[in-house]
Amino acid sequence: MLPKVIPENQAQMFKFWFNGDIQDGMRYRNELYYRVQRWSSQDRPQLYHIACKLTQQGADVLVTVDGEHGSLWASLRNQKIVAAEFSTHLPLPSIDTLLAAPMRSTEPPQPSDAPASLENA
Repeated sequence: MLPKVIPENQAQMFKFWFNGDIQDGMRYRNELYYRVQRWSSQDRPQLYHIACKLTQQGADVLVTVDGEHGSLWASLRNQKIVAAEFSTHLPLPSIDTLLAAPMRSTEPPQPSDAPASLENA
């Protein structure tokens, strides 16, 4: 599956306070995203390549483009799990963290996945 690429003016931008800093946020099709990184227009191929890698790992990412820049956005809904693995205070994960970490499934565990201590209970 390929990441979505949209013109930045098709999304609703907002700012939000998280972990002691103001972050860039975006709402697109009833989903909330945060800006992972912004690139100049000449670096858009690299931006799209990273977005493809993240999508293959299961991340919900989106790329926006305007005349001079492109941005990589990650869903606020499912990136909290990735952030929890790397910090006790839940910072928004960086691009390096997202690329390095395997994505966890959001599917509920199957009975065969239950820990041995629960199977014997």
